[in-house]
Amino acid sequence: MENLALKHIKLLLEEGQYTNDYDETSADLEFLEKYGNEFSSLPYESNFPAECYGTQKACFFNAYELAVSNLDVYYYVEGFAVKVDETVKTRHAWCVDGQGRVADSTPPYKQEEFHYFGIQVEQSVLRKAKNELGGNGNAILKEIRRVQLGSAGK
Repeated sequence: MENLALKHIKLLLEEGQYTNDYDETSADLEFLEKYGNEFSSLPYESNFPAECYGTQKACFFNAYELAVSNLDVYYYVEGFAVKVDETVKTRHAWCVDGQGRVADSTPPYKQEEFHYFGIQVEQSVLRKAKNELGGNGNAILKEIRRVQLGSAGK
């Protein structure tokens, strides 16, 4: 079965010019499609400290905080999450553990109900992208693409 999040990305690209609230474009989606991965959404009992459970509608900040607060345990991922019944299709950020299992700290997501597709970000790239954006908790896919490709023009 095709990952529903990847399917959604492909549909957005087929529809033409893509923009959203994060000033992302079709080039950002193409980057995501080319370099992204599917992540397991099997039920996962995380052992987040209570303070790592984030607030609703703040996934980018929540995932960033979880990743930088637990550098040896979690990695930041940014991409799309699509609910199995396709009623929710959203730009999203989450973390994965060292085995690639989704650790979604943003309520009310029940990760087993979602398909995830995104780019796992190396800690050094995450810090650089966030520092350049002022650490404000916004989506950073555009900056991830720029940093990983080494040029804003690619």
